[in-house]
Amino acid sequence: MFASIVGQFGHPLYVAFAWILAGTFALIPNSAAAIAIMTLAVMIVLYPITLRSSRPHEDACPGTDIERLRARFKTQPGMTASERRECQLRQHTALKALYEKNGISLVRTHLPLLVQLPILIALNGTIRAWSINQWWEACSRLIRCI
Repeated sequence: MFASIVGQFGHPLYVAFAWILAGTFALIPNSAAAIAIMTLAVMIVLYPITLRSSRPHEDACPGTDIERLRARFKTQPGMTASERRECQLRQHTALKALYEKNGISLVRTHLPLLVQLPILIALNGTIRAWSINQWWEACSRLIRCI
């Protein structure tokens, strides 16, 4: 059931990527170059989403505050496992309070990455299918020559 839902969602992306890859291959008849160009184009299109997911965290909470908290709750070599866990828990609580104070939502910063995931999965599937197809064509040409 889940696979069919994912397939229905991803099919238009597979078709679009296959069409772009075939067009690129028609311009440059080299499989590696066509795959590299298409992958680069997809990464350029996805770059604003990647930038948007990292920017709110950097702007709202300077790295010095985070480093100061980490240094404050640093575990010492002689600590027992329970003391280390307690120290890490206090550090996590302090970081969470700092994020809330600066208005940072960790869910909001990770949502753009979840948007990219189906696109990258479809890109991977298209490239794998293209590579297998190219391999079969090469094998059939070799068999015809023999």
